[in-house]
Amino acid sequence: MPAAHSTPAPAPAPSPAARSIAAPLYFVGALLIVLPTVDLLLNVWPLQPGDFRWRFGVVGLLASYLLTPLLGVAVLAATSALLPSMVARRVVAWVNLAGAALLVAATALFCLDLLQLRPALRPEAVASFDVANARAMLKLLLGAVALAWLGIAGLRASRVTAAAAQRRPAPRAPSHTPLLGDTGASRA
Repeated sequence: MPAAHSTPAPAPAPSPAARSIAAPLYFVGALLIVLPTVDLLLNVWPLQPGDFRWRFGVVGLLASYLLTPLLGVAVLAATSALLPSMVARRVVAWVNLAGAALLVAATALFCLDLLQLRPALRPEAVASFDVANARAMLKLLLGAVALAWLGIAGLRASRVTAAAAQRRPAPRAPSHTPLLGDTGASRA
C-alpha cells in the first residue's frame, strides 16, 4: 500500500538548455506584463482616482487588458520552475498573490462604482450595461483565481525544492584506500 505522503525526489539540476533560455523567457514574460500595463496607463491618463466614473472605466479597461499580463505571469512562473532558484520562485509567487489581492480589491471597487453609476443610465441601456459589467467582473475574478493559484503553487514548489536541497547528501571528498588506491577524480 503506497504511503499517503511520499517524499519527492530531489529536483534534477537544470539542463544547459534550460539555463540558456531562462533569461530570454524572463524578458518576454516581463514584456507581456509591462507593455499592456503602459498601454492601459496611457489610455487612462490623466489619473483621476477621485472620480468614480474614471475608476469604473479604468477597472473595465483592466478587465480587457488582463489576459496578456496573465500570460506574462505564467511565463515567469514556468521559467522560475525550470531553475533551482528558490528566491525567483518565491518572488514570482508573492507577486502573483499580491496581484490576486489587488484584482479582488479592484473588483470590489468596481462593484461600488457600478452601484453609483447605474442610476444615471437610461432604462433601455441597463440590460447591456449589466451584461458588460458582469463579463468584466468575471474576467477580473478569474484573473485573481489564476494569480492566486500560480502564487500558491509557486510557494509550494519552493518549499519542495528547499526540502529536497536539505535532504541532498553533501558531496563526498575523494578518498585513498589501501585496497582500491586513489578513488577520486584527481587522475589526469
